[in-house]
Amino acid sequence: MTGHETVAPGRPAFGSAEAASPAPDAAAVILQAASLLLDYPSPTSPEVTELAEAALEELPRTAARNRLDRFLSWWSELGAAERERTYVATFDLDRGVTLYLTEGRHRTPRERGAALLDLRRAYRLAGADVSCEELPDYLPLMLEVAAHVPAARALLAGEREALEDLAALLAERESAFGLVVAAVLAVLPTASEHRQGERS
Repeated sequence: MTGHETVAPGRPAFGSAEAASPAPDAAAVILQAASLLLDYPSPTSPEVTELAEAALEELPRTAARNRLDRFLSWWSELGAAERERTYVATFDLDRGVTLYLTEGRHRTPRERGAALLDLRRAYRLAGADVSCEELPDYLPLMLEVAAHVPAARALLAGEREALEDLAALLAERESAFGLVVAAVLAVLPTASEHRQGERS
């Protein structure tokens, strides 16, 4: 887990023995792995990486899995200090790149505040009880919620444009983190599919 406290009855913790099953929810595994890999690296990062690798091995070869495999091959070669430096340089020091999906995008502070409030309400309506200090648009948190609560995946799909922008910015900077965001996009419905789902 990323350290965010999410409550999703009936969903075993990622990487636990209980979570192992012959037919895992592939999208959930991809989303949870991406959540772990996009969160700030901690002293437990090596264990987290091993959990992600083991979970991905249970999935068929898809574009999403292949992208995460490529990222993990690179990430696992870095030492703890290098992981932290790389993460900070990518997401903390580069003002053009953010993991907060409603940040920027021509919103005023008031409009963003309203978007965050709407997102908190949407979590509750989807059945996700989220208790943490992070803002609700923090991508690792959104990914974890979507992994545990399938009904909340529509919230992530609704931010597809922001995810595409993030993936493009990371690719422009030749950052391997772009592979993780691209993997997420690969398991989400397209913008047209999402709009069609809203109308049905």
